[in-house]
Amino acid sequence: MSAPVCVASVGCHRNRNQVPGLLSAGRSGVTWRVCLAGCRFNLLDRKRQAIYKYLMDCVSQIDDPKQRGVLVVDDDPGPRAFMQLILKTRQYTNVHFAVDGMDALDKVETLGASVYVILLDMRMPRMDGMAFLKHLGEREEGPPVGVIVMTGFPTPEGREAVFEMETRRVRPFDYLSKPFEMSAVLDGVSKSMEAIHRLRGEWVGTQSG
Repeated sequence: MSAPVCVASVGCHRNRNQVPGLLSAGRSGVTWRVCLAGCRFNLLDRKRQAIYKYLMDCVSQIDDPKQRGVLVVDDDPGPRAFMQLILKTRQYTNVHFAVDGMDALDKVETLGASVYVILLDMRMPRMDGMAFLKHLGEREEGPPVGVIVMTGFPTPEGREAVFEMETRRVRPFDYLSKPFEMSAVLDGVSKSMEAIHRLRGEWVGTQSG
């Protein structure tokens, strides 16, 4: 059974004191999404700015590792199904999927700070993995996200190029060749989640300044 989803709309709540009550569900492990209702793109009102920062603080710091989001990006349904299976063995419940780079950008925008780690294929139609990393890195408004590349065509040059894509937003952690050991993926996800959790603590501090 999937975790319940709580949807909170910032634009509907004029009283900031109402917001912590809405966020308590997220603290207790409920998967929830925040609809910023204009606040994300129109931050002229100081009260809405304060609410936005408070929400981003809470959403970006998910204490339970099993509730931290994983986004699997692969155009092949076989690897997507396999990744869902092996992530389930570690009780990761907040797992999402994208079929190419453009779809992944939309998913990151929709899911927001709940996405901690992206498992990324390189060769995909419409937008490949490298183009996705470039576009995501140019979006500075979000918290850091870990990236684990999974490719059937590994090269030393490709690995170097991936790690050169690192920005404040994009944090590459591993470059795995297909087929890969299940333990390598799970260990990579676990380690990158912890590293991103620490980085997000620092990021939240910069947003509240």
